[in-house]
Amino acid sequence: MGIREDYWPYTDNWGLVHSDLASKGISQNGVRSTAEYLYALKKCGQFNIQDKINFAAALDFCEVELGLLRRHPTSNEQDGPDNQYAALAISKELGGTFAKDWLRYGRKTPIVGYDDTYDRKKWYSKILMWVCKITGYKFNFNNNRPGYFNESAWMGRQPALIAHARVCAGENLSLFNKIVWCAGIIASARDKDSQDGKVLAWFMIKASEGRRSWLMSLATKYWTRKLSEHWDGGIGGVLSSYFTNKNHPSVIWLWDEYAS
Repeated sequence: MGIREDYWPYTDNWGLVHSDLASKGISQNGVRSTAEYLYALKKCGQFNIQDKINFAAALDFCEVELGLLRRHPTSNEQDGPDNQYAALAISKELGGTFAKDWLRYGRKTPIVGYDDTYDRKKWYSKILMWVCKITGYKFNFNNNRPGYFNESAWMGRQPALIAHARVCAGENLSLFNKIVWCAGIIASARDKDSQDGKVLAWFMIKASEGRRSWLMSLATKYWTRKLSEHWDGGIGGVLSSYFTNKNHPSVIWLWDEYAS
């Protein structure tokens, strides 16, 4: 079978790829798995114009409003950073429109209050909200209650994600943002057991192709070397450990991806 035939059983009616068979329910990480499919197509040299249309539509289905993402068109669960890294990486392959909207939303959308419906608040939650309001460093993406602050919705806690978004949007990175980007890549490289971290750093690296400074290139080389030391099969090996289904098409088609 070919790559499209292999992914088809895992793809739902919105064009989002599941981490398990689509017939078994909603994929809560659909955007992330969909990004893996995109890069598998690119690896095989089969990424085409129709794919761009399909991936753009899948992202549109997941937007509550421009730049504000939810996990799945049917989900009311608070989205977290994983899907944001993936959606931004997809956006870069489509011209960066979503990444630009994401940055605009994060920078411009005011924080109107605290989300009292959030059930995992810390003692410092409201203090953190006021710091964000006063400094203007918002980046609060509450897909259930837009404008209301909670820690899970606050993507500003991951500066590497903001730098990644700027890369995907085609913005010029300051030296600070380059250092932050590299710090995220190096942290992933040094944590041999972090499967999520490896995949998210891989999204950052793929999205930076053609836009890396010499510093970012050094960090990428270090990450690639460490990936090969820690995992057989590169990203495919990481996904093989991550998925309960070792025959998931991402494992098969991304085997040896970024293995040195």
